[in-house]
Amino acid sequence: MWVVGVGAAMSLSNVVAVALRTVGLRRTLRGLDGHRIVRMHVKTVLAALVSAGAGWGVLQLYVRLAGEIYGLSWWEAVLVVAVVGTVMTGVYVGGLRVLRVRELDELLGPLLGKVRRLARR
Repeated sequence: MWVVGVGAAMSLSNVVAVALRTVGLRRTLRGLDGHRIVRMHVKTVLAALVSAGAGWGVLQLYVRLAGEIYGLSWWEAVLVVAVVGTVMTGVYVGGLRVLRVRELDELLGPLLGKVRRLARR
């Protein structure tokens, strides 16, 4: 039962830390755009939920084809995790693009630039 208490205490300490850090950032930056931050978080949660649904669907497809996911060998488990994880990542990134999350473009911009430069060689 003490594990539940530890988890609850850590969660509470994280909430308090975020609240204190928000106050400090507001003072340092002279304000935060709370509406934009909340909107971005809502979009990422929506993309994550769709991604989770896609991953669950792929896993259910595997169960229908293979009959069972319990008792897999190590390599089979790695393959299932790799396939489901790849699908979920693709759906998540696609969802962020559809929802026009600017932070994704800022993250992928330098990476895609390097890939394009390597492709030209």
